[in-house]
Amino acid sequence: MSNKLVAIVDDEACIRNILATMFKARGFDTVSYHSGEQLLAENHPDIKVILMDTNMPGRQGYEICAKYLVLRPGVPVIGMSAIPDNEGRWKVSGSREFIDKPFKPL
Repeated sequence: MSNKLVAIVDDEACIRNILATMFKARGFDTVSYHSGEQLLAENHPDIKVILMDTNMPGRQGYEICAKYLVLRPGVPVIGMSAIPDNEGRWKVSGSREFIDKPFKPL
């Protein structure tokens, strides 16, 4: 497995596919999950960074972030949400960054 493995966690397949395409075009390998619970259950040892949505079925992304970081401390987690008010919740959970959705072009 690559030393550049990005995990994408979002319940919307179109978001997972868009992000995977973008990262693969830049030389990264990706693994996608439709829920935070799926990420926790697999507990993939090679993940180097995680992009995770906030609102998904089951637990909120920031709740999953806190649980994941107990299993794999030090793995950077980047929270994503269409609701800017969620940024504070992500920071408290241990995430490194927060991205607003919809994404803005560079």
